[in-house]
Amino acid sequence: MKWHLAGTLGALAIVAGQAHALTFNLTDGAGLISLQGSNPALYTQVRQGFVDAAALWSARLSDNVTINITIDYSALGAGVLGSTSNT
Repeated sequence: MKWHLAGTLGALAIVAGQAHALTFNLTDGAGLISLQGSNPALYTQVRQGFVDAAALWSARLSDNVTINITIDYSALGAGVLGSTSNT
């Protein structure tokens, strides 16, 4: 009984010590991959913007889930800041 209790308390301490956080897997889309070849400096800036945004959300939300996002880059119309789509 003592061993079982000690083992249970040890397991609880490990679980309690684990940080739960939102995790993002960012995958480059075709436009971003193309940009990497044609303009590496801009590619780095664009990708870092996505990485920074993911870090902000991860720091604010404690859900223990992984979100997979394909990030991309393309020319948009005048006055358009960004767009989204789903698959």
